[in-house]
Amino acid sequence: MPRRKTVDENPGAVTSGSNSLDSRSKRKRAKADSGELYGKPRRSKSSGKLALLLEMPIEIFTEIACYMTPLDLLNLARTSIGLRELLMSKSSKRIWEAVRLIHNIPECPEDLSEPRYADLLYGKGCSFCPDTRAKKLYITLRIRACKTCFEEQTIDHYELYGEEGYKYPITNFLDHTMMTWTKSTYKSHPSKRYLVSQFREVLKRVKDLTSKPVELRDYISERHELTNSVIESIVPIEDWLSKVSLQKAKSNSKSMTERHSSIIKRLRDLGYDDDDFNDRYDEEEWKWGQLLNQSRLLTERVWQNVRPQLEKTIKLRRTHVGQRIYNDRHTERVAEMRRRFDSEETRHLLRGIPKGRLLSTGDFLELPIVVEMIEEDGCRLPLTDDRWQRVVEEIPIEVETLARTIEMDCVIEFKDSLLQCARDDLRMLFDADWDQEPGIEGVRDEIPKCLNSALALFNKGSSSLVNFADILYTRSFLQHQSVYEKLLPWKEEKFETTPSIITTALLLLEHLDLPKETSMAFMMACGHDFECLRCDRDSSRETLSWLELVYHFILKTQNFEMLQCDVKKRDINVPLRDAHSLSSLTRVKVVSRTFKRITVDMSPTGGNPERYSTLATSWGQRLLGSALGSLLLVVGKQIRLVPVKRWKIRPCHLCQSLNVIYHGQTQTGMYRHMKTSHGTDMEGNVLPDYASSSDELE
Repeated sequence: MPRRKTVDENPGAVTSGSNSLDSRSKRKRAKADSGELYGKPRRSKSSGKLALLLEMPIEIFTEIACYMTPLDLLNLARTSIGLRELLMSKSSKRIWEAVRLIHNIPECPEDLSEPRYADLLYGKGCSFCPDTRAKKLYITLRIRACKTCFEEQTIDHYELYGEEGYKYPITNFLDHTMMTWTKSTYKSHPSKRYLVSQFREVLKRVKDLTSKPVELRDYISERHELTNSVIESIVPIEDWLSKVSLQKAKSNSKSMTERHSSIIKRLRDLGYDDDDFNDRYDEEEWKWGQLLNQSRLLTERVWQNVRPQLEKTIKLRRTHVGQRIYNDRHTERVAEMRRRFDSEETRHLLRGIPKGRLLSTGDFLELPIVVEMIEEDGCRLPLTDDRWQRVVEEIPIEVETLARTIEMDCVIEFKDSLLQCARDDLRMLFDADWDQEPGIEGVRDEIPKCLNSALALFNKGSSSLVNFADILYTRSFLQHQSVYEKLLPWKEEKFETTPSIITTALLLLEHLDLPKETSMAFMMACGHDFECLRCDRDSSRETLSWLELVYHFILKTQNFEMLQCDVKKRDINVPLRDAHSLSSLTRVKVVSRTFKRITVDMSPTGGNPERYSTLATSWGQRLLGSALGSLLLVVGKQIRLVPVKRWKIRPCHLCQSLNVIYHGQTQTGMYRHMKTSHGTDMEGNVLPDYASSSDELE
């Protein structure tokens, strides 16, 4: 342990031993007493560079203080006792006022001193706890408080009545400016909050003056005046704070912009590009925005500190979100191409190109030259006029290629289904069309014969049939209507045919006494002249077009097959007949042409509209009927009205057992339904051979 110090009670006496002072110590003390300095001079704890401020005249100090802010004066007063006594004295009021006027700060309220006013405006910490972080300012209550302290140090106006002094007159004039309050949202409800200390002070004073009415009245008047002056000071202070906040925001924004630009420039000099600065998909812990978006000046020392973290973030970005950033670039390049293609200038160009209307936005974005432009340099190059001109030069060739592709895809689809029909006569009919080459030498105007046949029908989804002309017409019309109706690229379109479609169409031609070579143009020109003789004719109904007729028989056949499967699965005894069978041995007609147009002066095998140039006259226009038929005759649907004799509507009890609803509206209609669909009479008795009856369709 260190030796304990001893105190010399008689410094003038000379003692011997360890407690005596040697001659050197005596000389040191003598020099100190005489004012001489021994060794290196020491500074007094009460002196320093700021000590000179205490010796200068107050006028000069005021001139110096004009270059300070109130916050500087507050910090200066906290540096030493002498400066605190100087700046907190009443004689220093001129200094505070001068500084306040220089910075255009509103007049100091009567209830505050200049230093306290400055602390209220410039302070950072909570008024109640030692936390020094910035807190919310409540001007009306003259405090800054954190959330916890605000709840503890203020009281809701509803809670005032629960205090001990609820019997006293204070509860009668709390809302009459005796105490200040602030609006706040407390526990999700708006409320008025009073300062607890102020409330208790006023409450205590009112209690003491209860027996002195005159003094109580004076006190209340004094409180009213004080509160009114507080309220009057709020608006100027809030306006000033808003201006300061706006100026600070502008200054910070400028500093942040300069810092951001400086950092980006330094990173570019190191070889990084725009993708490395895209922070759209950054994780929170990567801290890219925190490092760039600061108002602190970027010095060389700061740069050396932030550079490692910035480069680490760029590395993480390349590893984890590089693909997403690439997808953003790709989307931007695609949007540029789409805007160019949808412009009126490009549309005018397409209208001047044979078959140009067939090129939809989806097809355009799939063109090799467009894909090349989009993908060039990792989708980093914007679409300039020069680059767009390269695309425009390739469009005419690409249009003809697309038209030939659509044609050949339909030809191949029709061929594959036709070969499955086991009809040699049909194969021989279209053999010449199978050798079509999709080359683009010249612009070929003729449509392949197989696609102009009445048998060339294609499924579009599962609700209708279309022909080749309809496909071209739809693509040329819809794409010009709205940016929200963009067609899919041709490779994504779902047009297909099946052997059952071709077979059904062929058998219907035979029932109509038309040759198998009948053209689609003739059938479309007939309009809605066809009628199914197997369906209920008891009421008014629409006649059918050729496409609707074929689809009608296909749908009825599918329904019959589903009912057969249901009967077999449920093992029930319900007689069923295919009323729409086209392969009956009796060859009874099931369809007819109810109205033969005299305006159609073409033969079933004629080839008038077998050219693209003929079809193109309807492209981009809204026409009635089919695109192909509209070239010859635009007609509405023909409706056949059949007068019927109504009877009591009765359901078919056999259909009910299959969960199918059928209501006959006439006795003849019900008899016909039972006979053709079930092969029974009205009572459900199975007929020997209903199909052999010659009056079946009567």
